[in-house]
Amino acid sequence: MAEAILYGIAQTIIENLGSMAFAEIGSVWGVKDEFEKLKDTVSAVQAVLLDAEEQQGKSHRVKHWIMKLRDAVYDADDLLTEFYTEDMRQRVMGGDQMAKRVRTSFTTFFSSSNQLAFRHDMAKKITSVRERFDAIANDMNKFQFIVHPLQTGVLTREREQTYSFVCEEEVIGREEDKKAIMDLLFDYDVQENVSFISIVGIGGLGKTTLAQYVYNDEKVNNYFELHMWVCVSDVFDVQKIAEKIIKCAIGLKLENLEMEQAQNELRKTLNQKKYLLVLDDVWNEDEEKWYNLKRLLMGGSKGSKVVITTRTKLVAEITSTISPYYLQGLSKNQSWSLFKQMAFRKRQEMINPNLEAIGMDIVHKCCGVPLAIKAIGRILYFKKTEDEWLYIKNKELTNVTQEENNSSILSILKLSYDHLPSHLKCCFAYCSLFPKDHEISKLTLINLWIAQGFISSSNEKLHMEDVANEYCMDLLWRSFFQEAREDSFGNTISFKMHDLIHDLAQSISRVECTYIDSNIENVNENVCHLSVASVGQLTSLQVLPLFIVNEELSCAGLPELNKLNNLRGELRIRIKVRVKDATSKAKAANLKDKQHLRKLELIWGKLGNDVARVWEDENLMEGLRPHQNLKMLTVVGYQGVRFPSWLPSLTGLVILEISQSMCQHLSPMYQLPNLRNLSLEFMDGLEYISDREITEEISASSTFFPSLKSLKLWSCPNLKGWWRRDTVGVVTSSHQYQSHVSLPSFPRLLQLEISFCKNLTCMPLFPNLEEPLRLTVSSCNPLQQTMNMIDIFSIPSASKSSPPLSKLKFLSLDRIQDIELLPEQWLQNLASLEELEIKGCDRLKSLSLSLFMKHLTSLKKLCISWCEEVDLFNDEDTQSVGVSPLQRLTIDGCHNLISLPEGIGNLTAPQTLEISGLPNLISLPEGIRSLTSLKRFEVRSCPNLTSLSSGMHRLSSLQTLIIAACPHLKERYQKGIGEIAHVPNFQYYDS
Repeated sequence: MAEAILYGIAQTIIENLGSMAFAEIGSVWGVKDEFEKLKDTVSAVQAVLLDAEEQQGKSHRVKHWIMKLRDAVYDADDLLTEFYTEDMRQRVMGGDQMAKRVRTSFTTFFSSSNQLAFRHDMAKKITSVRERFDAIANDMNKFQFIVHPLQTGVLTREREQTYSFVCEEEVIGREEDKKAIMDLLFDYDVQENVSFISIVGIGGLGKTTLAQYVYNDEKVNNYFELHMWVCVSDVFDVQKIAEKIIKCAIGLKLENLEMEQAQNELRKTLNQKKYLLVLDDVWNEDEEKWYNLKRLLMGGSKGSKVVITTRTKLVAEITSTISPYYLQGLSKNQSWSLFKQMAFRKRQEMINPNLEAIGMDIVHKCCGVPLAIKAIGRILYFKKTEDEWLYIKNKELTNVTQEENNSSILSILKLSYDHLPSHLKCCFAYCSLFPKDHEISKLTLINLWIAQGFISSSNEKLHMEDVANEYCMDLLWRSFFQEAREDSFGNTISFKMHDLIHDLAQSISRVECTYIDSNIENVNENVCHLSVASVGQLTSLQVLPLFIVNEELSCAGLPELNKLNNLRGELRIRIKVRVKDATSKAKAANLKDKQHLRKLELIWGKLGNDVARVWEDENLMEGLRPHQNLKMLTVVGYQGVRFPSWLPSLTGLVILEISQSMCQHLSPMYQLPNLRNLSLEFMDGLEYISDREITEEISASSTFFPSLKSLKLWSCPNLKGWWRRDTVGVVTSSHQYQSHVSLPSFPRLLQLEISFCKNLTCMPLFPNLEEPLRLTVSSCNPLQQTMNMIDIFSIPSASKSSPPLSKLKFLSLDRIQDIELLPEQWLQNLASLEELEIKGCDRLKSLSLSLFMKHLTSLKKLCISWCEEVDLFNDEDTQSVGVSPLQRLTIDGCHNLISLPEGIGNLTAPQTLEISGLPNLISLPEGIRSLTSLKRFEVRSCPNLTSLSSGMHRLSSLQTLIIAACPHLKERYQKGIGEIAHVPNFQYYDS
């Protein structure tokens, strides 16, 4: 791994030093010569890395030289990054006007003396790094390394288009073993209801493959009522094993059950059923732990079997109720058959018979272990000549003993690693960071490799993701990965590593990445990235932006936060796994005592949505009660039905954002004194905001959301109303104003967006909006209820100072399907409206331009688009309309429009007119020629339009005329000719 990573970093250094950017940096900073010398030295050292890697296993001096080189390469890379960052910072500070003002005010750092000192310091650093490389290069000459290039990019090999790795189903030489195990499974003449069978053998022998072979047999499937497979591996946790068994049996994740609940659920699952359970890769030699699990498994009916695969005889003796089955290696013929599949191209052995004899000797060293045979076979697949095969046999396999033990197998696996292309070595070794038996997502692994800089290609047309995918499939094909899982299209989506392969990866990667013993007192000064497990001991910690909860990967648990009461600013908690004992662990996080936190984000990953998950999330959320000083709370992915009871206690809360959650309602929050922003998004389960009676909140109307200024409701498809028990009902007529008197209003709400909430029919009124009101794919009822407050102002008792929405400046109605018209009494109230958008309202029948001009006295932009049934009818009194400030008018996609109203000509200040998507439009109103202030005129996709206006020459201010997809106008209007000769910018497009 070392030489591959070092080679990549060294290549980056060389490319950077040779770039135009660093040439300029070198000149500006006065270190151009140092950059050139460093580039030459790094290039020379890079060329011998492969040979140095091969020699370090035999020479302690070479190994020490590589360690010094590694440190120097990382330091050089860091220093170049520092140069580049400082150069970019100074460019930004020099070019940005605000930065200039800051620089003027704070001149200490930027003083000429400090600048000179900083430049001098950076020059000393680059000189020091260059001198270190010179010394390393001088030492390099003592070793007489061979110069040869590193293999990079995707390896090209002769194979079919589909990957030719051996599928798990293609088991060789295990028919007799399969029959023996099946005889034990079908043996009904046993005293106990549940029998335990152990398969014992060294690593790589095929115990798991044999168990799979039996487990998937049709006769076995028909014989047992329940079939369950659980990988146990190193950690023998009875509760965790029980949860996995339940998941296999009933298909539900119940990972966060208490121990007593898990036991009861498991007994219920197995009760009086004849089941087959495979416990794969068991290492536990503690008899008491095994007895605790065995007790839970005894509830099956007679004939139930538990198969255990293990490497150790002691485990077999503890667990088996019948004699263990000791798996032997493959026979000579079986071994050779498997080897041929892996090592030979089609009929290659017939071309060169000598290879068969050499191959037989090599196979003999593998002791019948399938994993070793596959590994050595894939090495030889790429060796075409007899000399290459002999070199493997006589040189590289000389230290491999012909003994059936793990050490010998690891030696062969190490050899297979040594023969990997360099670009695959670092990628494989990096996989040591995954736990044993972890199902590795191919997409996740690809992203991690790319982030680490392991992926490169000389072909610029190939995306890095495609190259990384090829790397994955190469490792799978070479048997470094196994148990590949495919999607419905046959694409590999995940795989695992054999535990011996995982051991190999860990032994290789220790130099670059490793787990640190928890008792270590000092960390190596060369560590670049460190993940601290016991963060809870850092009791003076003040900044912790991200805290990941992932107990499966030995990451910190919530109790680690218990004593971190000095945290301030922002804390984001990402919950990656289901949390056991959710209530106690959440309370142990002690968020309620973290008074300095201002922003808290609680983010759940995709962990399933079963019944147990709902219960777990509710308990977890209830326990994560923050301090009342919290200003901003964001909740993402919460699957509980109820929101926690502590929400009303957050009296300091200013911003609340909830998304992708399944709450049916929220806790009462109408009295939160400081809440200004409320956002609810993608909440499929939300049916109502409040679980209270409407009368309860009305009685406290003086404190009803007293500070709320912005409300966003987005994609809540099941949201029906604000209150569960709504005694007011939905009002559809302006004559029912009396019922509105009891509806509470948002006293300070300025912004409102309701999108994709089709069923929302009743909510508090919003008469004081000033900023955008957006309704998208939703009901018009909330707007209608607020607008109908207009009638209240005709009542003598009404003491309001201004009608509802009289301060609104922007209104957007997008795909509102229950609106047929805009009543005049609405329009006359929107005196402050500056921009109006009406889009995709299919049931909207008619609009009056003259009424818009008459009542919307502040309107500057009007857009009417994709309202297919709308008619812009003409009015008789358009002449009486006063001055209109409308500057931009857009009419688009209204297919039923045959003509435009003559009232367009009465606009007094239009600057832009856009007409498009009107297939039935034949002509434009002659009044257009009166728009003397018009600067831009666009006409698109009006195929039946035969002319614009007879008075186009009167549009004296027109600067731009664009016509597109209007075939009748193409010949009539040409640049610089006739009626448009005065237009400086004319364009015509056929589409």
